[in-house]
Amino acid sequence: MVSHPRRARALALALALALAPSAHADKREADAQREYQLGYQALQAGDCVVALSHYQRSYTLAPRPRTLFNMAACQETLQQDALAWRSYHAFLEQAEPRDAEIAVKARARIEALRQRLTGRLVVDSTPAGAAVVLDDDRQPRGTTPLTLAIPPGTHRVRLTQPGAIPAERSVEITPEATSSLAVDLALPSAIVIQVEPADAQIVADDGGAPARGRLDRPVSPGRYAFTISRAGYRTEHVAIDAVASRTYAERVVLQPLPARATLVLAGAAGAAITVDGRAASTAGVLTMRDLATGPHAIRVERAGHAPWRTDLALAAGETVTVEVALAPRHRALAWTAGGVGVAALAAGSVVGVFALRDVTSPNASDHDRGKSRALVADGLFVVSAVGVAAAWHFFRSRSSASIRRTTEAP
Repeated sequence: MVSHPRRARALALALALALAPSAHADKREADAQREYQLGYQALQAGDCVVALSHYQRSYTLAPRPRTLFNMAACQETLQQDALAWRSYHAFLEQAEPRDAEIAVKARARIEALRQRLTGRLVVDSTPAGAAVVLDDDRQPRGTTPLTLAIPPGTHRVRLTQPGAIPAERSVEITPEATSSLAVDLALPSAIVIQVEPADAQIVADDGGAPARGRLDRPVSPGRYAFTISRAGYRTEHVAIDAVASRTYAERVVLQPLPARATLVLAGAAGAAITVDGRAASTAGVLTMRDLATGPHAIRVERAGHAPWRTDLALAAGETVTVEVALAPRHRALAWTAGGVGVAALAAGSVVGVFALRDVTSPNASDHDRGKSRALVADGLFVVSAVGVAAAWHFFRSRSSASIRRTTEAP
């Protein structure tokens, strides 16, 4: 069993080991604070060299944003402008909310240093000879390869060269350091589409100007789609994924559509319509598309009406519109008129025979009666003729139709 003295020593050792990191941290914090105070005192005495060394040791022991700001102030006083620039930037990256007022001063000092500092930028391009435009300059600074001395910070560099796609890059310039920028300038692509027939229309899906028969268009790298069409031909679609410095040539031959026509029939409500012997409609209205060209037998029938029949020839691309007017059949009237005509003819014949006998009689009274009977016979013959004509008309009534043809323009 462990004695009480040995147990006490073990507990004390464990406690010392547990407290050692905390004690070490407290010592570093105290040393950092002491160095910071010594730096402040040296700064108050006007000795920036000594103040800077104390601040640097303080920051190494305990990195605090405000220590960085004081280091930057000392570096700027000692004309170590590049180091001061970096220290001010490092302060802004680490600044805390309570450092807001100091951050405003740091930004002001950075802007002031920007006017005095420069960095070097070496710009090159493939191919060489590209004009180099910096930021919002209107005129180029020169042509590649080019070395520029410019203020530190972020700058936009634009390179242009005839026949090449302009390029723009962003570059960060560090004071008293050299940065380099190399750009491969891409030559534009070209798309050439040749179409048959030569009057077919080429329309770009991105809204570019349409062309007929041939399209020759320079493009930047990317995906492009085109629709090629002509009346009477199948529409084609072309898609091209263009990369820099390439020409894409496409030849498109449109295929003609099958020769077809359209038939539209109306005006015979409730009638049965047959086309080429096959029932097509029982409503008296019909629209048939993609009919083969050539003659087609059409019949329109409705009860109580005269049928309409025709052989109608259709041409390719043609729309034929037929307005049918079915004529009603009056059979009862026809039989009545026919009966009256026949009866009048029979009666007229009988009366005529008697009239002929009386007229040829030597007796004067018989002769006069014969003339009267002849007039009656003539009237009956007229009634007979009218009745027969009416019956013929009612039996022979015909349906009619108007036909209109339209052809789609090529």
